[in-house]
Amino acid sequence: MTLKTQAEKKYLRDWLRRLPPRWLFRLFAWFGFKPAPMKALIDASAFMLPQWMYTAIKLDIPELLLQRPRSARELAEELSLSADRLVRLLYALEQHGYFKRVGRRKTNHDGNQLDGVWEHTALSAVLSEKHPNTIRAIVLHWIEDCYAPSGTLLHAIKADGCAFRLHHEGQFKGFFEDYLSTFPEQSRQFSNAMSATSAFTDEAVLRDFPWSRYEHVIDVGGSNGSFLELLLERCPKMKGTIFDLEEVIVGARTVWSEKPSQLASRVTLEAGSFFDVNTIPKLPESSAFVLRNILHDWSDDECLSILSNLRQAMPSEKSTLVLIELGLGFDANGHVLEQARSTIDMLMMTMFDGRERTRTHFENLFKQTGFELKSITSTRSVAHVIEATPI
Repeated sequence: MTLKTQAEKKYLRDWLRRLPPRWLFRLFAWFGFKPAPMKALIDASAFMLPQWMYTAIKLDIPELLLQRPRSARELAEELSLSADRLVRLLYALEQHGYFKRVGRRKTNHDGNQLDGVWEHTALSAVLSEKHPNTIRAIVLHWIEDCYAPSGTLLHAIKADGCAFRLHHEGQFKGFFEDYLSTFPEQSRQFSNAMSATSAFTDEAVLRDFPWSRYEHVIDVGGSNGSFLELLLERCPKMKGTIFDLEEVIVGARTVWSEKPSQLASRVTLEAGSFFDVNTIPKLPESSAFVLRNILHDWSDDECLSILSNLRQAMPSEKSTLVLIELGLGFDANGHVLEQARSTIDMLMMTMFDGRERTRTHFENLFKQTGFELKSITSTRSVAHVIEATPI
């Protein structure tokens, strides 16, 4: 018989065969207490929940229930689906706070006690594309573009490679390099997902950082300019430039042609790439390059290239580089914001070979590209505003 190590004595406790009294069991369950094996099992099963949410979205259930509450039987008839399968989907989502039954009886006229009249909850409502804080496009992007590559994570870690590229077996150079251009619909969906993601940070970033000191802002990788529009509305004396790839700027021109003239007249649009220094617009004095969630998409080597190119386009030391990034290690372990950041960090590793970065990471990148870290401002969101100046 082998002696147990200290670690074995500490951690290898049998939780499942030492049952509490029934009253205590029910009390623990009521308050949501979960012994370690149950918590781990529930965490492991979490891969299914996004699929349930995705299925509901693709079936337009969030939109249908905005029109009026319905039973699963009614929904099934409208969608030509099995009522039994649909009610089980809704019931599973209900256990996580998505959708709820109102005025339900123990057993309805079909004999299915799980059915009832279904309506939205605050959680399920954000699955609708009409919600001001919708996550619909994010869920679609995560499931259709990211879910399958995440199954290659083990191989990617062993091979020290990108799971997305390994999953597609060399068919694509990368997500940004040629995947999106191959699938225009996925490209549009990704843009919508990024706009939806920005809603989680934009208001806090705009309010919690002193933007008015800049006379001109160049939004690098600014897409259709949704952030710049909000910024210019808050800073009426500021001018702005949207800098992005040619195909993105084509769409942005259409968007800005429909904006009020007093706002659109303060905006210029320039096409190019931050990997091509010759296409990057020169930054005036008292102005800033702004990169929102750009560097986390790229490896350190690629970030060094991006930052070096931007530094060459900053002739004045009175100009500023402003990064809006999530970062890592800024809050305590287990903090809800740090949980969110580490989750996105793993997504960056899976899809782009990118990463969320610590303060030390940013300092090292800046030192190698001619910048000095000036400040890191926390916001009332998951994001930080990182300010650096040329040296």
